[in-house]
Amino acid sequence: MVNGGDSGYTLVSHNISKIITKYRPDVIFIGGDVAYDNNIAACGYTWDYFLWMIERISNEVGYVIPLGLALGNHDAGLN
Repeated sequence: MVNGGDSGYTLVSHNISKIITKYRPDVIFIGGDVAYDNNIAACGYTWDYFLWMIERISNEVGYVIPLGLALGNHDAGLN
């Protein structure tokens, strides 16, 4: 199991995703500020990048990893 928060799609989260792959988790929980789109239309692509990163982890381990996600203030635009 991996548990964290404030992920987004950054160099740091990308590097952490490589570490996560090595542990082959059964589930990933993120307790808020998942993709950091801030409810701004121009940032909608951030969810695509975030989910692409999760897809790469699943492809590497060879199975779909369930996600437990909670929305945070940066996901709902309440900065």
